[in-house]
Amino acid sequence: MTNGPIAEYQTAVQEFAAATERAQRVADQFVEIGDKFHQWWDIQFANAPSAGRPLDRGERTSINYREVPSFDGAIETIRNWDDAHAAMQNAYQAIPEGERAVVTAPAPKYDSVKASLVTRERRPLPGPRSR
Repeated sequence: MTNGPIAEYQTAVQEFAAATERAQRVADQFVEIGDKFHQWWDIQFANAPSAGRPLDRGERTSINYREVPSFDGAIETIRNWDDAHAAMQNAYQAIPEGERAVVTAPAPKYDSVKASLVTRERRPLPGPRSR
């Protein structure tokens, strides 16, 4: 295959799919960490600088500090996803109209994410609730 507009578009489609996967992975990490924070009093941070006092109260919920995504990293991942989508759209537009029939047009940006999401059920907070 040559390096023509169709090949460039196909590459851009693959790069957008990879960027979507990376963004979803970061989102999943935040959801997982958020779920653990429902019992914030029982969290142990592994590999954290200044991890604090020793924990000696049985089993704890552990969060590996080195695996927690940073907000800066999340922002960069989402910007990369936006850029990959724009590149895919531009690559599609670069294909001459008479040749577009051999490729699938890109889906609208957010439809690509909605198709990959799994519905999550939010868990209630543990313990008694006072009101």
